[in-house]
Amino acid sequence: MKKLTRDSTFIVDALRESSILVVNSDGKKVKRLYPFHFSEVEDPKLCTVLVENLPEDHSLNNLQRMFGAAGK
Repeated sequence: MKKLTRDSTFIVDALRESSILVVNSDGKKVKRLYPFHFSEVEDPKLCTVLVENLPEDHSLNNLQRMFGAAGK
């Protein structure tokens, strides 16, 4: 995204046109209109997140603290 534009207003306006995403009123959060059901996923690669540049102390507790705000 950063290579395409850094204009957050442009990105938020584009996301608001989506038929599958919802943007909150201040334009800072995006979620699916219809929740994704993990039980329907057959390929685990579709649910994999790659995280780079973790701090040296990347213990389970620290990871939960860093990413816990995003959900389960």
